[in-house]
Amino acid sequence: LEPDKQSIQGYTDVKSGLSTGATRMFIYATFDKPVADSGKLTGEGRDNVGGYFHFNTSGSDKVVTMKIATSLISVDQAKKNLNQEIQPNDTFASVKERAKEQWNKKLNKIEVEGATDDELVTLYSNMYRLYLYPNKMYENTGTTEDPDYKYASAFSDPVGEPTPTETGAKVVKGKPYVNNGFWDTYRTAWPAYTLLSPKETGEIIDGFVQQYRDGGWIARWSSPGYADLMTGTSADVAFADAYLKGVTNF
Repeated sequence: LEPDKQSIQGYTDVKSGLSTGATRMFIYATFDKPVADSGKLTGEGRDNVGGYFHFNTSGSDKVVTMKIATSLISVDQAKKNLNQEIQPNDTFASVKERAKEQWNKKLNKIEVEGATDDELVTLYSNMYRLYLYPNKMYENTGTTEDPDYKYASAFSDPVGEPTPTETGAKVVKGKPYVNNGFWDTYRTAWPAYTLLSPKETGEIIDGFVQQYRDGGWIARWSSPGYADLMTGTSADVAFADAYLKGVTNF
């Protein structure tokens, strides 16, 4: 808890056991009401992983809004990410509406006639899952007007030990994409990206090529760093298929 009693910062080292190179994640959050009391939860095997915050609220004013952001680079970058993505006058409702608009832009790429409600739920639920991954690993270390994209590399040797406020990873310029198991997505997910979002697919492919530029090869399974499992190098199939379908911006 920070001295202002309305913000917190911290970090987590929770990560996939399959991946080498996964780095520390930093957290920064603000509350719209002062924290009256806080502490750690103990027992039930949750020592050092659970905590609580208490707020003095009364009457109808019992809603506390928390705005939170993460960074793989530093606490300061998490603060910057929060300020870039959520404006001071934003509410839960305005952020929710903005997210809804962004999802609708993706989901309305396909419109069907004659489907039942259950069939529509199946279609758009699967499209939603399709577009959850891969993920951007890069962060804007510059400004909204003059962006400077960098990332804490999961593909290079670290340059030091992480601290409570900064990564020990090598911070590299670039726009990598991560979190994809190519061996089970090259058959259906990648052809769908290519057909539905060709320009964005080229940018995503180039984000995986960034893994090669940084670490010497493209992960067979990215989670987010190199997970050396599953057969073959299925990114070859996915990227070649996209190229043959006209996706060439990588």
